[in-house]
Amino acid sequence: MSMLTGATLVVSALFGTGTQAAQAADVSAEFGTDWHDLVTAAPPVDRPHTKSCQVTLADARFRDFTPYRGAYTPPKPVADPAPYACKADRGPYREVRISVDGRLAGIAAPFPNVWTGGWSNPFLWYVVPAPRAFDVRPIEYDLTPFAGLLNDGRPHRVEVSVLGVPAGQSGWSAPVNVLVWQDAHRAHVPGALTEDRATGLADSSTFTPGAENRVHTEAGHRLAVSGHLDTSHGRVTTTVTRTLAHSSVHRWTDGEAVDGLDATWTDDEAVGVAGRGPARTTRTHRTYTMNGATTLGADDRLRTVLTLGDRASAVTREGGRRTAWSRLDDTYSGDATYTVDVPRDQRHAVGTSAERYRLLGSDGCYDRSLTTVQGVLTEDRSRC
Repeated sequence: MSMLTGATLVVSALFGTGTQAAQAADVSAEFGTDWHDLVTAAPPVDRPHTKSCQVTLADARFRDFTPYRGAYTPPKPVADPAPYACKADRGPYREVRISVDGRLAGIAAPFPNVWTGGWSNPFLWYVVPAPRAFDVRPIEYDLTPFAGLLNDGRPHRVEVSVLGVPAGQSGWSAPVNVLVWQDAHRAHVPGALTEDRATGLADSSTFTPGAENRVHTEAGHRLAVSGHLDTSHGRVTTTVTRTLAHSSVHRWTDGEAVDGLDATWTDDEAVGVAGRGPARTTRTHRTYTMNGATTLGADDRLRTVLTLGDRASAVTREGGRRTAWSRLDDTYSGDATYTVDVPRDQRHAVGTSAERYRLLGSDGCYDRSLTTVQGVLTEDRSRC
């Protein structure tokens, strides 16, 4: 049940446009004791039609701001002593890798998740969370080029690691699931890996001291793997190419009264399948962005301005003809300010946030926009 008691939610439908809008009245000048229930513009997370299990980590009632204490301990944080907080083996660049018997088999850019307390400002996340905060998606690798090797009847080792994390340091959880498709008409499917070629890793971080210290990072990597399988309907060759790039500027002042980051990650993947029937190619382009800054004024007012982006486009072609496509754009923006080191009723917090989630493609259209002011949902609009 919503905690919004001091505002009236007015909903109207614009006939003929498929548009719904929600508008709230009586928005206060700053955060009060009530705010709207949590809501996100993204569609509901799919639940598989299988059995599930759950483990209770805490069973406690929220009464005040005393931290909950229990047996569960989260992993300790990816930091060595350094002139800035992102020190590690290779600077801030991270790359999630998968290997087969010690041989590099796949690379990917991790999504920069921001949890509902991130960027030193909980008032950013009242009502609208950051993209993927409640929908942590797995990184997927197509290991079909290695299927012939993995199917030779011998034991094999499949490992996931994170480039840039010091050896033995915890903080990254990388459980692995393997999805396997069987040939219905052949008990054993032989094959071979024919190509496994990676470019040299480009990874450069430059520290520039000054009134505003800066670390500028440029990095990139490319991997191409190819292999064939002799299936019941003939030989099938699969080629996977993945290209990663990262560019970021981390800036901060002494004492971190100003701390900002402008960063972009790209992850391009192409999967080509050739064999019986027309050749099929799927190309996916992913872009993640994070642009924001936190400032602490002399009056102890902390302000965070942040924009996050999760974008992807995918096209599948068979025999040169487009058979499927999709385009995702999930963008969040927020601006929140409060007084630090005082009881909550003296924080005088103010904040606005907005999210628009758009998914268009051959499977249909989903488009929803949300806007909040001081924890009050002032817009909820669906298009398409």
